[in-house]
Amino acid sequence: MEFYSRFLVLGQVPNHVVSSAEMAEQVLRKHVLECCSRTYSYGAMKLSYNLLEVAFGPCSEYWRELRKISVIELFIVKRSSRDPIEVNEKIFSLTNNIVCSIAFGKSYDGKQFEGYYKFQVAIDEAMAMLSSFWAVDFFPNFGWILDVTTGLHKRLENCFVLRCGA
Repeated sequence: MEFYSRFLVLGQVPNHVVSSAEMAEQVLRKHVLECCSRTYSYGAMKLSYNLLEVAFGPCSEYWRELRKISVIELFIVKRSSRDPIEVNEKIFSLTNNIVCSIAFGKSYDGKQFEGYYKFQVAIDEAMAMLSSFWAVDFFPNFGWILDVTTGLHKRLENCFVLRCGA
């Protein structure tokens, strides 16, 4: 770690931690687009086919169209209700319906199917990989060594094969 003025540089990738309110205000005024766009982890890039999915894609015309389709699917009036819902269950059901429609040409509408539990395990493992700390994100030259040593890289490859059948 090196200190430059009021910035703290972390790792080999240019990440900055703003250390005062005055500096934060100045940075946000001048660099609003850079500050508001997300950084992408190695796991997210691998599992989203190089950021082609809605959840991780950069703001572009492709992403806007994908987002519109997703919103239409999620907020159809006949599916809306005033009853409380289990969000986790609904997200899994939506993911299940989309993937099954694309892969098998048939939607199971939340009904259990052969391989249901395996599919749920694959989604849970993908979520764990997306939220993992990847050393390669901060130290591109040698971080992969730590990721391989800890088994994270192999776990990601297994998750990719399980999730995508690649």
